[in-house]
Amino acid sequence: MKLTKCEFWIKNLIVGLSAVLGVYLAAYTNLEIATEFETVSVDRDNDMRSSLPQAINHSISAFKK
Repeated sequence: MKLTKCEFWIKNLIVGLSAVLGVYLAAYTNLEIATEFETVSVDRDNDMRSSLPQAINHSISAFKK
């Protein structure tokens, strides 16, 4: 089976577009995951920062008793 030049270029164009689309979708998905992870990380850090002084005050008051 002999490929003509047109068939060759069409097949390569489809393969190339599929590769570009795959890379785009993978990058987009990873960006969403990274953004969600960063949001969760920041929320956890903020919770830790706000609870640390309370924990220290509780420990000090328990130590004084």
